[in-house]
Amino acid sequence: WNYTKFVFFFVRYIPVLVEISILLIGSELSPRFHFTRHDCFIWQVYQGVAASTVVLIVDTILILRVHALYYGSSFVRRAIALLFGFEVIGIAVGLALSLPGIEYDDICLVMGAPLILIEYGVITALYQTVLFLLTLFKFIQALRSGWGDVPLIVLLMRDGTWAFCLLFLLYVGQLLIYELDSGAYTGALYGYVKYICRFFIL
Repeated sequence: WNYTKFVFFFVRYIPVLVEISILLIGSELSPRFHFTRHDCFIWQVYQGVAASTVVLIVDTILILRVHALYYGSSFVRRAIALLFGFEVIGIAVGLALSLPGIEYDDICLVMGAPLILIEYGVITALYQTVLFLLTLFKFIQALRSGWGDVPLIVLLMRDGTWAFCLLFLLYVGQLLIYELDSGAYTGALYGYVKYICRFFIL
């Protein structure tokens, strides 16, 4: 096995397994288990760590694409690695500060989340924006050099664009829901982030 095979397996199957496992919370099955608030917190930690892991693994796919496009630039590779480190730290801090403040109902459905959780989405969206802009810059350079019709370059740009836009809209939508304090709909889009990430490897 190599890293790309691991990423393919992980992003392809783990989000589905995570989604199946969390059917136990916030659904008709939940009352049978008599979850306490601490149990709900543990489930939320599990879901937060799972979502963060999937997002970070997907980011490494985007990083590999940028490395391929900027093969000769050590500055870009180091800058991307440094920013990735900041993203990991930001996500960890955002989750650590926000998870204890999440409110639940009696079936562990998220009813409210602290605004610090917004940091999680903002940091991820900003990092993926940087990766997208770097890809876009190389694509524009390729167009000007007459390489715009090369299938690989077109494929990278096309897939990168729709995947970035879809994830960006999900992040913004979830952040707006948090901001509006919308009760039972607070975590409505949270699970979709993991699922949408699967399409990065299709």
